[in-house]
Amino acid sequence: MGRKYVVKVNGKMYEVEVEEVGMAQTAQPIQGTRSTQPIQASQASQPQTPPSQNTLAASAPTITEAKPIEQPTSSPTAVTGNEEKVTAPMSGVVLKVNAKPGDSVKDAQSLIVIEAMKMENEILAPRDCNVKEIFVKEGQQVEMDQLLLTVE
Repeated sequence: MGRKYVVKVNGKMYEVEVEEVGMAQTAQPIQGTRSTQPIQASQASQPQTPPSQNTLAASAPTITEAKPIEQPTSSPTAVTGNEEKVTAPMSGVVLKVNAKPGDSVKDAQSLIVIEAMKMENEILAPRDCNVKEIFVKEGQQVEMDQLLLTVE
């Protein structure tokens, strides 16, 4: 049984199970001793690699299963009366602000794009609403849970 991870590929989220492949075991002589057993010609022509020099490929994980999972449609929000606060789900840099105060937006419409770890993450409208106020601008660094905008 391997470990389960969620990965994003071309904008789609996948749940994958990764299984570690065991490293090849090589026989090593004990230092200071000599082997008295004969070595066959096929064994003599193949040099043995010490465990410390095994290649990374020998222990690389393999994907055993991948299935798409549902991606959340909105960033975290806080509701106060008719006003809803939209906060950053992660730290990153604001690449685009796709709305301005007073805009009427549809449910799941892209409002802000944040780049985090070389990936673009869209912050979507939580519902059909009007943008009341925007607190960030393009190029700005944001922290997780920082207030991005309010909608009503």
